[in-house]
Amino acid sequence: MVFSTSSGQDSDTDHLLGMNMTPFIAVILVLLMVMITGIPGQRDIIFLKIPDSFPACGMKSVDYVNVYLDFDDTILWNGEPVSQAELQQHLPVAVNEQAEVYLRPSSMSSYAAVMAISNHMLRAGIKSINLVAPLSPS
Repeated sequence: MVFSTSSGQDSDTDHLLGMNMTPFIAVILVLLMVMITGIPGQRDIIFLKIPDSFPACGMKSVDYVNVYLDFDDTILWNGEPVSQAELQQHLPVAVNEQAEVYLRPSSMSSYAAVMAISNHMLRAGIKSINLVAPLSPS
């Protein structure tokens, strides 16, 4: 609202009160949309080949360990079937090498088996277990 302190009506306020702002806002929105759609999309992709180890930085390559849990609760250590006892022998090696451990249960494996394996890993000293959720069967 526009208020006037004078006793009479200003001729400027009459023009402002009578102006319809809707077309002006519509034109501004159309110009904004034209500007946004005119921005070019990202088309250039740069592929970088990063070496496994960085001796200059003192970084070493990271080892990955995949522990699969099959549908019948069979444990696979990097694709090789192992028993519970063999799993407990492999875990300290993974701790010493500071390997990234990925636990990949099947969508049909039991919850008790997943918890048993993760408890073995925690007792062995693995602080971070990357649990890869299985895809649900479709």
